[in-house]
Amino acid sequence: MTRQSTEDRNVALRRELVDLVNTSTSAARPRRRFSWKLPAVSVAAFALAGALTGAAVAVASSNDLPSWVNATVLVKGSVPNYVKLIGTPESVVSTGDSTLNVPAAPAGANRLIWGARCISTSGHIVARFDKDTTRLPLDCSEANSSADGDTSASTAAPHSVSVSADSTVQYVVWAGWVSYPPMPKPSGAQQAATADGIVTRQEYLDAYNRFAGCMTALGAPVGVIPETSVLLNYGFPGDNMLIGDRCYASEFQDVDTAWQGEHPQPSTGPDLRGVQPYDPATDPKYSGQ
Repeated sequence: MTRQSTEDRNVALRRELVDLVNTSTSAARPRRRFSWKLPAVSVAAFALAGALTGAAVAVASSNDLPSWVNATVLVKGSVPNYVKLIGTPESVVSTGDSTLNVPAAPAGANRLIWGARCISTSGHIVARFDKDTTRLPLDCSEANSSADGDTSASTAAPHSVSVSADSTVQYVVWAGWVSYPPMPKPSGAQQAATADGIVTRQEYLDAYNRFAGCMTALGAPVGVIPETSVLLNYGFPGDNMLIGDRCYASEFQDVDTAWQGEHPQPSTGPDLRGVQPYDPATDPKYSGQ
């Protein structure tokens, strides 16, 4: 399963999505947090417009807004702690339908982080990036209901984040450019596990153990965890995020993504990672038995 650090790591939730690589979009599941990954923008001259169009009915004054309604806080909360902010993130508080326009990237940026989050505690909003047909519905009655995304590598500017909502529902939309360090390519063992398009239970466990071994070798052990649940649940201190992401990319990410796609979790309800028992008898295609 997607690893989680002991910090509240939004990036770990990104890892839960299927089709993170080589697609224009990947569908998000309707959980309390949603995100999907898109191909990245090419680096160009920076001109973050931050222009918001549409309705803007005031619900709470700036003095009454939660402290987390801050562009830098929101962007940093959506990426690992080793990622560098490039330029100044933008955020706008609004209601009703609106669009935050984000035209271009600054020199040195390789990804755009964007998102929307409910401020109101009731009602619904729907977020969308650019002209992507994938829409993320958010129920504002659920705590911390938000959506975020990561655009990288090839998508041409301009970019925009659109939100649809009732005129009484308040939310914040944000965007900011960042720089990620390069990650290792999948190891030969990981490539072999995904080569036939099917990840078996044993391949999933083997890939996790290679990931755990990589972490241990680099001085950031994840410890021993039960391997009896459908999705493994593990963690490590936030100080080890960079090591974790490097080991994850090298040994586990593609296998983990495939396994989660083969074993989708319920779209609502409690998180079943580390809880739902794995029964090979009910999973003949992937159990290897």
